Amino acid sequence: MQINKVKYLDLSGYMFSGKSAVSDLIREFDGFQVPDYHTEFDLIRILSGLSELRWCIVNNWSPMRADAGLRKFKKTIEMLARTPKGLKRLYQVGFGYERQYPNIIEATTEFINNLTEDTWCMKWPHALLELSAIDIFKTKFRAKVKGHFPWPEIDFSLVSPETFDKYANLYIYRLLAEKRAEGVHTVVTHNALEPYSPDVGFPLFNNVKSIVVDRDVRDIYMTSITQTP
Repeated sequence: MQINKVKYLDLSGYMFSGKSAVSDLIREFDGFQVPDYHTEFDLIRILSGLSELRWCIVNNWSPMRADAGLRKFKKTIEMLARTPKGLKRLYQVGFGYERQYPNIIEATTEFINNLTEDTWCMKWPHALLELSAIDIFKTKFRAKVKGHFPWPEIDFSLVSPETFDKYANLYIYRLLAEKRAEGVHTVVTHNALEPYSPDVGFPLFNNVKSIVVDRDVRDIYMTSITQTP
């Protein structure tokens, strides 16, 4: 595995700050893998994404917080990966990541298994906060019939913070760089990191740099009013 031989470069900016121009410029150089500028890697900064998971497990660890963060992350991956079809498009959200990153489910399963030291089934009251309105109705209905209120059962995961960054680096590598073309030494991403604090996401990468494209706010305003319908 060549995880130590690949570098990453994230391009971000403030709305219409001109990130696409920098992306096109870098594409002219050999050794850089640059996706279309419309393709953004949201997995890190999205709500319940990889950055928030790291906060739960590394920065503010507790058994309960780490388990809850991991289960939220699993649900986020399910939504990012899928591409709703047919009638499912009416009630499901999907980002089509399974088409962009065909190994995302396999890599995520491996990542979660690496982080998890042990798991067991248990009744957990806090799981009620994760239920939909329909599931809450079903739970209360069963409680009325049986005469007691049952706590939902979950597979509780015991997660240690010590190895998180190591396995996060491997996870990012598998998604972005494992299938890179021969001769590629740097994988470019768009908006993987927040322009306001890109360094928060640095530990998730083995070797990363960030370019935040800034621009005169007057130019940004003029571009926005001409491109926004």
